[in-house]
Amino acid sequence: LAHATRDPRIAAVVALDPGMTRGFDLASLGAITLPTLVIAAGTATPLLAGHKPLPLPDLNESRDLVAAMPPATARLSTIPTATHFSFMPACKPGAARYLGGEAVICADASPGDNAMADRVAIHAQVSAEISRFLAASLPR
Repeated sequence: LAHATRDPRIAAVVALDPGMTRGFDLASLGAITLPTLVIAAGTATPLLAGHKPLPLPDLNESRDLVAAMPPATARLSTIPTATHFSFMPACKPGAARYLGGEAVICADASPGDNAMADRVAIHAQVSAEISRFLAASLPR
C-alpha cells in the first residue's frame, strides 16, 4: 500500500486470540500507535474427546504479535483457562452432538482436564478486561 489507510474513527484495538499473525509485516506492526490489547487463550485448543490438543501455537501467535508492536501501546493479557474457541458464544446444551467434527467449538478445556472452564465466566473476565482497557485508552 502506497498510502496510509488509518481510519480516524478507530481509537483503540482489541484482538481476541488472533491467529495467522505471522503473516503481518513486522515494520507495519512496529508502526502501530493505537493502544492495543491482545487477549490470548492460555490452554491449547482440544480436539474431540480422546484426541491430543491441536498443535497450534495459540499463545505464541499472540505473544509474537505484541512483541512486534511498540511496547508503549501494546499489551498482552492471557486467560489461562480459555481455548481459542472460548471467545465465541456459549454452546447450547447438546450442541456438540450436532456439530459432529466441529464439536471442538464447544470445548473449553483440554481432554482429561477435570477443571472444565466455564465459558460464561471466561466471557465475564474478557468483558472486564476489555472495559478496563478501553476506559484507560479512549479519549474522554
